[in-house]
Amino acid sequence: MLKFVQRPSEVQAFSRPDDMHEALYRLLVRRGIGSEAEAQAFLSPDAKDLFDPYLLNDMDKAAAIVRRAMDENKRICIYGDYDVDGVCASSVLYSWFAACGIEAEVYLPSRHNEGYGLNENAVREIAERADLMITVDCGVTSVELVALAKELGLEVVVTDHHRPAETLPDCPVVNPLLNDYPFPALCGAGVAWKLVCALAGKETAMEYVDIAALATVADVVSLTGENRIIVHLGLKHLNARPRMGLDALIQVSGLSEKRITSTMLAFQLGPRLNAGGRIGSARRSFELITARDAGKARALADELEAENTERRRIEQEILKEAEAQLEDFDFPAHRILILSGKDWNAGVIGLAASRLVEKYHYPVIMLADQGDHMTGSCRSIEGVDIHAALCACAEHLARFGGHKQAAGLTLLPECLADFRAAMDKYLFENIPPSVYIPVETYDIEMDFGSITPGFIAALESLQPTGFGNPAPVFRATAQVVEARTVGADGAHLKLMLSQDSHRLNAIAFRAGHRAETLAGETDILFTPKINAYMGRSEVQLEVRAIADSDVFARISAKIEEETALHCNFLTEMFYNKKINRYAENAPAVDMEMLRGWLLKDPVGTLILTADLSEAVRIFRSVGDAVPDLYIGKLPDDPRAFNALCVCPCPGEIRGYRRIVLAGMPDEFPVPGCAEAYIFGDSPAWFSMLPDIGMMREVWKALGRIFVRPVSYRNLRQLTHLVCADTGMDPRTVTAAILSVYDMDLVELDLDVQPMMIRKSSKKKAEPDESALWRTLQRWRNE
Repeated sequence: MLKFVQRPSEVQAFSRPDDMHEALYRLLVRRGIGSEAEAQAFLSPDAKDLFDPYLLNDMDKAAAIVRRAMDENKRICIYGDYDVDGVCASSVLYSWFAACGIEAEVYLPSRHNEGYGLNENAVREIAERADLMITVDCGVTSVELVALAKELGLEVVVTDHHRPAETLPDCPVVNPLLNDYPFPALCGAGVAWKLVCALAGKETAMEYVDIAALATVADVVSLTGENRIIVHLGLKHLNARPRMGLDALIQVSGLSEKRITSTMLAFQLGPRLNAGGRIGSARRSFELITARDAGKARALADELEAENTERRRIEQEILKEAEAQLEDFDFPAHRILILSGKDWNAGVIGLAASRLVEKYHYPVIMLADQGDHMTGSCRSIEGVDIHAALCACAEHLARFGGHKQAAGLTLLPECLADFRAAMDKYLFENIPPSVYIPVETYDIEMDFGSITPGFIAALESLQPTGFGNPAPVFRATAQVVEARTVGADGAHLKLMLSQDSHRLNAIAFRAGHRAETLAGETDILFTPKINAYMGRSEVQLEVRAIADSDVFARISAKIEEETALHCNFLTEMFYNKKINRYAENAPAVDMEMLRGWLLKDPVGTLILTADLSEAVRIFRSVGDAVPDLYIGKLPDDPRAFNALCVCPCPGEIRGYRRIVLAGMPDEFPVPGCAEAYIFGDSPAWFSMLPDIGMMREVWKALGRIFVRPVSYRNLRQLTHLVCADTGMDPRTVTAAILSVYDMDLVELDLDVQPMMIRKSSKKKAEPDESALWRTLQRWRNE
């Protein structure tokens, strides 16, 4: 189940300037740009539009304390964090102090031994050798530890961007979430950079804007407002004169011949810097950023590259274990995935959690079981504020902190069961089920004729893109001319798409499994690119999502195959299957009740039918509550989204609480944990099932065919021969062959190639002694 949703726009459209591409104009309006002046500021980020740093809460007090400490030669310690944001924030302040001739100490806690934020041992240690402690990317909730620091004689300045608690530390607190600062989405390094702006002026601070830009992208804060300006200016700095350490990192990342973009910061440089804190020590990343020796910088970059490779390996191992835990997971009974593993790497579980969020569209908490305690990383989906959920369940936690979409926590192992139950309870009571339907957002619809190299060049003005200002995504309906797999193990999907007279190539990464099912008209979301290869360049669509075709179109495409579907259904129902009436006394349900179930909850209801026309009738009647459509098979999505299956092969049904047999015989295997209901009448094609006379004719035809030198590889070929001999419908013949097999009049093995069928030694049988025959006669006469 997947919804395409257009990005909402709450602004009034402004008049399009004559020199602005029409599609670019529409994109800006979709992104909340409401005037030509706003558009100009957005498309041309400028340092003059940065806010006065003294608008930040307590900036005047913080700057005064730092200046006094510098004037009085006091010992300064910068207390940072182990992620990219914390390391970059520390690097910004350290580098500026160094430029001022001051050798500040930088303390970066260990992710594995200390965890996030201030801790008592560190505070006591710092108090012995420093006079001023400046926190970056942490500290806003450390009320007691700041109090301890002051008791020990430390002056303290807190700079942070995380959500404050009700009580603030008793010291200057510089945080964009306080005091109505005009742009509340700065990252930790952005706040530290604004402190340098306040202390030294904007022009001097520009020497460190590249570091702030890297952190802004890597920490996944909104690339709008001040952040957009910081990243724009930082990328210019990084491309014009990269500092020694980052240049070494660019080289080991294979990017030395390319213009660095925000995407490269997010997916190539950021992960390598984060690898230090995740696998080894964040100190290595800090030393790389601040390196002044080329040889040392390259050595550090190589070490981070190796650690990033190891991080990938560990991440895959954790994901494999997590997926094993989810094999029998009852998704509809839960609203969050909380998984734990012995000795999982606490620095990598957050990445694994993000992968599971992408795959299942559920909030995820991954817990590293470290014996006496568990360290957790939380990642969420749009519509679920994970920090609010943790607040509601705080009684079960030792500590926690974070944002709406990501958080960290610590809990005792004995509290895990109660915590899991409390989180589920909170989410069931406060989050509507519709939030759990996967959503792909797009900006505007675009016809292929408008996608030109010039248009793609115009889109560059939207850079830098990332969270809050994503790369533009367009929607189009096109005909699939060709679909084939490419890449290792056919992991990716290569498409040729046609719309009117225009044809475009497209690539869909990690979608190779869709190659066999795509045909006809398809709805896609995409970002256009210029693909350059072997001296040639062409427009190519990078497909972000592929919707299932319209259900009525998909059903229409199967009409010619309906008889074969019915024959396969009969074979799958009765070949070597024990017959049992699983839903013999199931209550009836009407359309109003069925529609109500589908509207109330997007998961848990499975409709089974043996007739395409019945499927059409149901889809026309359910309104907006359209279930997923499966033809010839059962759903394979463990989340058990509402689904309608036509002629499915019997198999394992997971997660569904309610199974509706819509003209489906009650012999279809229904799991005991589900409630079964009957809807509608038996399909018309059941009247084609054989009576005794028809079965005798088929038996005679089989006798004639057995003595002919004719080969048949499968039941369909044999059925075709009997149909040609008798003039009967394939459904009649298939059911008759299965019946004589059930009566032991023939030996049949469909599991070998070619299939084996021959007369048995048994000469005659009474049809009524066959459970299969009795079942077929009941179906035929209902």
